[in-house]
Amino acid sequence: MPPSAEAVANGMESPYSGDRSSLRKIAMPKSVGELEQEASRLPKKDRAVLAHHLIASIDPGEDVDAEAAWLDEAERRYLAYRQGKLTGKPAEQVFREAKSKLG
Repeated sequence: MPPSAEAVANGMESPYSGDRSSLRKIAMPKSVGELEQEASRLPKKDRAVLAHHLIASIDPGEDVDAEAAWLDEAERRYLAYRQGKLTGKPAEQVFREAKSKLG
């Protein structure tokens, strides 16, 4: 039985003494599935921000190997472009295509 309001107000008992089953229900974290369902209802921008924060929480440090790999890839693409093996696209077209894909 929960403590009386008078006992809690007078500091005689904690509001959390007695039956704590309802408190456990409130304090328990949600399952991954429940969180995923809630997150999927967020607007795209909010989901992107949430995803960014979650990824950053997993690996907050810089990945030096990944950075080096991207620099190598950028150099390879630049050289291929300079040698005429790749063609470029106008920035306006690239952004228009990206915007249509991302919504």
